[in-house]
Amino acid sequence: MTFFAYDDATASFPTLSKERDLLVIIDGIHFGFLEILLKIENGKELTKGEKSLVQQIKQENPDCLAYESEIDRTKTNYIFFEKGFKKLAVRELRLRLGSEQKISKNIIWCAGTCDYTAYLKSYGEFFLPKARLGRDSSYTNSEEYKSRKAINNYWYGVYNDSIKRKPHIEISVNPKTGEVCMRDKPGTNE
Repeated sequence: MTFFAYDDATASFPTLSKERDLLVIIDGIHFGFLEILLKIENGKELTKGEKSLVQQIKQENPDCLAYESEIDRTKTNYIFFEKGFKKLAVRELRLRLGSEQKISKNIIWCAGTCDYTAYLKSYGEFFLPKARLGRDSSYTNSEEYKSRKAINNYWYGVYNDSIKRKPHIEISVNPKTGEVCMRDKPGTNE
């Protein structure tokens, strides 16, 4: 199973919070964090400088730390700390079962489009045997669904209010000359 996620606060219409609390990511690639991580995983002693760097990272209280992949140094891996993980929203879940000759697979789409519009009812879907999809019929009555929907509606309202206040452009074409004229037109409050 593979899941793809996104920073909910950067979506046009978030579903987790009424605050735009963006992810704080520390670039561990820049200072070679992979080497420190490998030392920690292998029980090796860190140098004084490495310990100091780990302390500085803790003091920054990041949501996530990026570092080089051990397998492919051109790729980036991420360590999400609990508070950062809670800022993520699922975009899709992919399930693939079987061998190369016989594969069962399926996808649950939780968000789509270029602005990561949430498909809230999809959060109530799940995988059944043979990679079929099921849906929890009670999900839309759950507190999670109601909370996500209320927050999502809040952001739609913020967007609609901002459109009403923004000036609009009025375009007109002179039928005799073909000249195009564009001018600002104040937004309406309707």
